[in-house]
Amino acid sequence: MNEVLEAIGKRYSARAYKDAPLTEAQREALINAALAAPSAWNKQPYQVIGVGDRELLRQIDADVLEALAAAEPAAAERVAGRGGKVMYDAPFVIFVPVADASHTSLVDVGIAAQNICLAAHSLGLGSVIMAMPLALFSGEKGAYWRERLGFYEGYGFGIAVAAGVSDAENAPHPLKTDRVSIIG
Repeated sequence: MNEVLEAIGKRYSARAYKDAPLTEAQREALINAALAAPSAWNKQPYQVIGVGDRELLRQIDADVLEALAAAEPAAAERVAGRGGKVMYDAPFVIFVPVADASHTSLVDVGIAAQNICLAAHSLGLGSVIMAMPLALFSGEKGAYWRERLGFYEGYGFGIAVAAGVSDAENAPHPLKTDRVSIIG
């Protein structure tokens, strides 16, 4: 089977990571994967911010959970039931702030996130795409964290991807082929 199709088929969302930092080469590969993502009209309306400071990630995790509890209590309860971690103790998280929330810009950050995940898989790393940090960046501590992480002026949260050596082997989600139609 083609390597890319095999990676797409075998990739899964990793929600537990070993306490092992990524190498500089791994970090660079993941960031370059995001930068290589296609975007509408090649606008690349996003910024790429890699965070490998474990204490900073723990602080972000706690504040995301706090903001999530205020904005979406049911989602916070679900996270609590899965160990109470939003970042899953990942050693590296890539935040992808976006210039605007237009449809094409949000699609563009999703493409960048998928590139990061496929690159992580190809490096033998696990990854998970995260939207829950939106609660933090749009909540009362949002301005602080946008400044702390160096978001460009006027940029907001687009998406985030956690990556690291997975501590649990999961199966990819089942394909829902009943949702497919082919015309012609």
